[in-house]
This record gives sequence, structure tokens and C-alpha cells, in this order.
Amino acid sequence: TPSTSTIFVSIPQFRDGKRCARTLQRLFHHASHPDRIVVGLIEQTDTEHVKADPTCLQEYCALEGYKMGEHKAGVAHKGEKQADWDRVMEGCPRLDQVRSVRFHAFAAKGPVYARSFIRKVLGNEEFCLQIDAATDF
Repeated sequence: TPSTSTIFVSIPQFRDGKRCARTLQRLFHHASHPDRIVVGLIEQTDTEHVKADPTCLQEYCALEGYKMGEHKAGVAHKGEKQADWDRVMEGCPRLDQVRSVRFHAFAAKGPVYARSFIRKVLGNEEFCLQIDAATDF
């Protein structure tokens, strides 16, 4: 029924975490019924240089006030980095409404290829909207 309909929003992003995060934030903030939105996010980033190429989810959480701290490199600091990541992911709003697939940008083969991964996170939503990572609401 229209009063309970859900919408699946497909967002592929290629090395554009900052603009994608603004899109995600505005999508939820400007929706009349944000609880009915489910996002399918395909992230293609440089997984080895996270600072220079942040993920959409990291940037979205930072916009919402949940930012990762600075951590020293190395195995000895992996535990504290993981604990910080867990804190951010647990506190960040609406992440339970985001289904994501992430792979290294070197494996990217264009937007159609990225969109093909959406089937892996597509659920049983009644409607579907396909947008770009830099869409503004």
C-alpha cells in the first residue's frame, strides 16, 4: 500500500566518497518518510589509500557526527582502529538501511558493471530508484 511502500535507491560510486556521502545524507534528510528508504551502495574505492579515497559510508558517518579518529599504522594498533570503526558504525544513523558492496577501484569496469552488483543487495522493495553518487536532493 502507498502508506507503507518501500523504495530501493541504487547508488554506485567510483572514488567519490565525499559527494556520495552528501547524496546519502540529503536523501535521508529530505525524504518525507526516510524509514521507508533502503539504499544499495556499490563502492569502488582505493582500499589501500583510505585517507585519500574515503568510502561513502565513512564520509556519511562523519557528516552525521561519527568520525574515525587518527590511528598509527601497524598491526599493534589494529585493535584500537577496529574498536573505533565499530563505534562509528554502531552510532551512525540509518546504516541498517544501507546494503553495500565494496571492491577496489582497480577492478572497476565502468558504471554498468558497478550497477550489475546491485542485484546482490536488492531486496523485496516495492519501488526502485537509480541515481548517481553526486545526485543532489
